[in-house]
Amino acid sequence: MSNLRDAVGLCIPYGKANSQYETEFEPATGTIWGYFKPRGTACFSLGLLKDIRRHDSALATNGGKVDIGGGEMQTANYYVCGSRDPQAFNLGGDLALFVLL
Repeated sequence: MSNLRDAVGLCIPYGKANSQYETEFEPATGTIWGYFKPRGTACFSLGLLKDIRRHDSALATNGGKVDIGGGEMQTANYYVCGSRDPQAFNLGGDLALFVLL
């Protein structure tokens, strides 16, 4: 996730304000950038999971299209997740399994 990309304004923020899951859309590639932004300790919580589910349910309901404002719907080709916490990218998972894969 490039700070340069964000600096030149190639991504359009969208989604629910004050969400623990921030989303941006990059029109040039059709990429959704989803960022975990948990409140408090960097971990999965019910609030974070609800915000992710709310986003993903809306994406499915809209047939894989993103409302970037003004009723303009853009097709999502890719979906990339990351963390806004510079100390933690992975908020859980079976790391031993990932090593084996």
